[in-house]
Amino acid sequence: MKAVVVGAGISGLTSAVLLKKKGYNVEVFETRHHIGGLCHDFLQNGLVFQHHGPHIFHTSDLETWEFVGRFAGFYPFDHVVMARTEIGMFPIPFNRKSAEIVGDLSVERIRDLVFREYSEKQWCTSWSELPDSITKRVPPKRDSYDCRYTLDEWQGVPTGGFGRMFECMADGLKIHLSVDKDAWCSCEADLVVYTGRLDEYFDCSLGELEYRSARFVHRREPVRKFPIINECMHEVPWTRSTDHSHWNGAAGMSKTTVTYEYPCDVDHGEPLYPVPFGPSVELAKSYREMAMAEKNTKFIGRMAEHAYVDMHVAVKKALEMFG
Repeated sequence: MKAVVVGAGISGLTSAVLLKKKGYNVEVFETRHHIGGLCHDFLQNGLVFQHHGPHIFHTSDLETWEFVGRFAGFYPFDHVVMARTEIGMFPIPFNRKSAEIVGDLSVERIRDLVFREYSEKQWCTSWSELPDSITKRVPPKRDSYDCRYTLDEWQGVPTGGFGRMFECMADGLKIHLSVDKDAWCSCEADLVVYTGRLDEYFDCSLGELEYRSARFVHRREPVRKFPIINECMHEVPWTRSTDHSHWNGAAGMSKTTVTYEYPCDVDHGEPLYPVPFGPSVELAKSYREMAMAEKNTKFIGRMAEHAYVDMHVAVKKALEMFG
């Protein structure tokens, strides 16, 4: 049996590994010059450099954790995100430590300080027009001193970076890089696993789905205490900044690379975030109905589902689909 996987990001590679194990002859097609998609990273100046924003693998699902553990050891990483607001900087979700820094705050005040202007910058849309899936994605308050962004049981970054983990996953797979987005179409297959843009699969026949993008600016700066700082005020044009020295526990370094993310539309960058509101909601629904009618084709991943899909969710979905 022959399987074609379109895209070599985490959804595509996980699917390819699982299908190969089931006996499929697997061929992977990727338009980028590297595997790993938006999670790809590489070594630069002694740092694991994540050039599409910060990625930390976290899950409370044992099957998911054991799967990625087959391809990498993980450097333990407590994912702490600091929010810089008009009253000061504190860890989020808001917790007892945050309250010690800026005083106890109501849920409404936290949302105003931390999420309102940040989200408006990110989506270029007023807070009142954003759906609950955005405005309530992060719990505003936590009754503990745990400052980690997520409380999942397992959290970490692959030793050597995600790039090395993806190389291990790709071992033994036939992968075509830097190909045209339609190169896979001429390949006969019993099964197609599609991870690209949902609208592009159907040649945008119903119209183009909406995405947001980001412009990444990298600067050499002194090492910072915190890896990620969210900028929660309109007057700061970037949404967050990331110190890459934290990914592999680099000790004794005085200089690092800090990446600043400036939100923008897709005319100024590649599609990163499917827009989950406005006209795209009904349009994506129609495309999904068309996708379900496609024979011997599975759609998986952030672009193919036109939905925010975190890394651990992508792996779990592939395990459920092909494991």
